[in-house]
Amino acid sequence: MRLADEFTQNMDSKITLPVVIPFIQQLLQSQQYVLRSTGHLLLSAIIEGSREQLQEKAQQDLLLQMATQSIQGDPSNRVVHSAIQTLGSLCRDLNLDEDNIEIETVDQSQNAEKTKSFFSSIYAQEIMQSIIIAIKGVDIDVGGGQKVRRNPCFPVQLMACRMTTTFSDNVSKSILKENCQILVQVIFELLYQNQQYITEMANSESEKNNELQRIQQQLLTSSTSQLDEDIINTKFTNKLKAAYKIRVQSAIALTTLFDTIEEGCEQYFSVVCPIVMSGLIGEGMSRIVDIGSQIACVASQQDKEYQSACIDCVMALFSGIGKEKAGQYLNQFMGEIIKIEKEMNFDPIKSQLQLNQQQQQQSQDQTSSLQHKIYKDESDPRIRSIESLYVRLADLVKEQFVPLLEFAMKPLLRTAQKRSGIRVLFSEQSLSDNLRGNSSGKLGDDSIIFIDENNKEVYIEGDNAENDRTNALKAISQIAVSLGKNLGQNYSQQ
Repeated sequence: MRLADEFTQNMDSKITLPVVIPFIQQLLQSQQYVLRSTGHLLLSAIIEGSREQLQEKAQQDLLLQMATQSIQGDPSNRVVHSAIQTLGSLCRDLNLDEDNIEIETVDQSQNAEKTKSFFSSIYAQEIMQSIIIAIKGVDIDVGGGQKVRRNPCFPVQLMACRMTTTFSDNVSKSILKENCQILVQVIFELLYQNQQYITEMANSESEKNNELQRIQQQLLTSSTSQLDEDIINTKFTNKLKAAYKIRVQSAIALTTLFDTIEEGCEQYFSVVCPIVMSGLIGEGMSRIVDIGSQIACVASQQDKEYQSACIDCVMALFSGIGKEKAGQYLNQFMGEIIKIEKEMNFDPIKSQLQLNQQQQQQSQDQTSSLQHKIYKDESDPRIRSIESLYVRLADLVKEQFVPLLEFAMKPLLRTAQKRSGIRVLFSEQSLSDNLRGNSSGKLGDDSIIFIDENNKEVYIEGDNAENDRTNALKAISQIAVSLGKNLGQNYSQQ
C-alpha cells in the first residue's frame, strides 16, 4: 500500500489512474474476498497519493461508485471494512475546484463553511446511506430471486463510526443539518445497544451466563471440534472488548455530528442526553467509592475512555441548544464533572505520607514533581475532555461556572507557567478594564491574562509560547471573558 501511495505521488494522476483503475476494478470483481479487499486498500492509497490531482467530477463519481457498491452489495464484511476506508479517504482528501461548484452555505462570508470538503457535501446522501448500511447490515441479491443477509460485524461498525466522524468534519453544516436525521438515529441506537450490553454484563450474573450459553451454541453450530471453557471465555472477552470500543466511537461520532449541526441537535436532545448522561455518571461501573461528601465511580480504563467521550458529547449538545433548554441536565452535568475531578485529583500530602510509610527514598526532583502534580494519573483520557470543555462551559453558564474554577484554573495555570518566558506581575488596573478590548478572548504570543490573587490582580505574559502553553493562556483568557469580575471575586477563595 505504501508503494502505491509513493508511486501515485511521484506520477501525474492522469497517467497513474488510467493504468491502475482497470486493474483495481478487476480485483473488485474477483470471486475471492481477499482480492476484493486488497483492491479497496490499493484504491485508498491511490486516493491519498492523488489528492491534489483528483479534481474532475467524473473521476470522483467513479471512485465513489466503486466504494459504495462494495459497501451496499458485497457479501463479505472484510471487503466492506476496506471499502469504508476508501470512502474515508475520499471524504478526507478530495476537494473539487471551488470555482466550479456551487455549494449552499448558511453564510457565504463564513470561510470555515466554504472550505468544507466539497466531496463530502456533494455526495452526502450516498455517503450517509453507505454508513447506515454498514452499521445495520443489508439483504444482498444473489440472483434467482434469492437474497442473503449480510449481518454487521463489530469491526465494520467500528469503522463506520470512525467514518461518520471523518464525514462530519468535512461536510457543509447546512447539508448535514438537513439530511442527518436517520444517521444520528442509527449511531445513537448503536451506542445505546452497546452501552446496555456492557451494563448487563457488568451488573447481572444471570445475563452474563446467558450470553456465555449463546456464544457456546453459536460456536457449536459452526465448529465440529470440541469446545472448552477457555475458547468460550475468549470469545466472550473479545465481544466485550469490541462493545467497549464501539461505545466510545459511537459517542465520538455523535459529538462530531452535533458540533457540526449546532442548534440542529435540539430535536435529538431529549432522547440522546439521558443515555449519554448515564454513561457519564458511570452506569455499568461496579466499583463505587466515597470521596468526601461526594460519591463517584472508580472507573476502569475502558470506562474512563467512555466517560471522556460522553463529556464531549453532552457538551456538544449543550452548546447547540443553549443554557435555558439544557435545563436540569446542565446542573447535573456540572455536578458530575466535580465528582470526576475529585476522583482524579492528586493529594500530595497523602501521597507523601504513603511513601514515607513504605520507607521509600525520594529525590528532591521527585518531591518537586509531586508538588506540581494535579492528577493521580496524568494520562487519564478524561483530563483532556474536561480541560477542553471548561472554555465552552464557562461561556455557556457564565457566573454558574464559579464552583468549577478550583478545578479549571489549576491545570491551566500550571501549563501556562511550566516553561521559561512566563512572568507573573502585579497590576492595579481593574479586571474588567483590562478585559475590555479583548472580548474575543483570543491571545497571541505576547498576550496578557488577568486574574485575582490576594486582592491584587495578576497577569501572566507569554513570550513566544509553545502551543500547549499558548492554548492554556487562551483558555484562561476565554474563561475570564466569560466570567468577568466573578473570576477575580471567587478564584482566590477556592
